[in-house]
Amino acid sequence: MKETDGNGADIVIDAVGCLISDAVKCVKASGSVLLFGQNAAAKEEICQNDITSRGITIYGNFIGDHTLRNVANILKTKKADFSQMITHRLPLSRFGEGLEAMRKGEALEVILYPESN
Repeated sequence: MKETDGNGADIVIDAVGCLISDAVKCVKASGSVLLFGQNAAAKEEICQNDITSRGITIYGNFIGDHTLRNVANILKTKKADFSQMITHRLPLSRFGEGLEAMRKGEALEVILYPESN
């Protein structure tokens, strides 16, 4: 909200499957939320009034057979810059640290790198 001067984003995407409440809070009135992350263990509670009173459109979609190729092409051609989303780059041995940072809301995207022997 700070980045949009309190207006909210046009489109908010939950790619992890447990952030619909946050997505609804961050999208602008008449904006859209795209849900494609899946997490069967996550149980979210949202207030329908927050969606209907602000005219928010919510789309849900399963990532199909050809989606990954399209996303890879977007990243390869640099049509969109997602680099600022990466807040932590850690060796795999520090997985717990990255997970804790995400749980605390201190990390947006954590990249884990394998370590050589």
